[in-house]
Amino acid sequence: MNQTNSISQVLNQQLAKFICSGVAIVVASRNQRLEPHLCRAWAAKLSDDRQQLSLYLPTLQGRSCLADLAQNRQFCAVFSRPTDYFSLQLKGECIQIGADISQQQCQGLDEVQLYWQQFSQALQDVGLTQQQSQSLWAQGITPVTVAIEQCFGQTPGPDAGKELTG
Repeated sequence: MNQTNSISQVLNQQLAKFICSGVAIVVASRNQRLEPHLCRAWAAKLSDDRQQLSLYLPTLQGRSCLADLAQNRQFCAVFSRPTDYFSLQLKGECIQIGADISQQQCQGLDEVQLYWQQFSQALQDVGLTQQQSQSLWAQGITPVTVAIEQCFGQTPGPDAGKELTG
């Protein structure tokens, strides 16, 4: 099966909309010694063909993940809706790490602003205050683009961890 067609089929419009909504995003990586690193990501944007994903990692808090991605390019991210834990995991290869973006510059990135509004609201829906959700915001972010190779369902239950195929 052609991997390119498979990912496009798996990431249908409904899942694409989910990925790019205000869900919790956690990026995972590992270094040469196989030590894992995690960080949040702020906003996701899929390419029109749904083959590539752009994420915004916090520059300071994500420095270990960013170093790992630069070194070995292996990428994993989990997308989870805070209100019901519907979750997806994407794996692939990092193909680009962009220049750091300051907090002020983030104000001009529509996808980051929309994500932050949606995620902040989702956190408030599960009981966090606006002040608590704002404390999660990063001072600067670094854009990362990845080629998506695999997609897994990660919603808790009997199908958690099952690879989704087209």
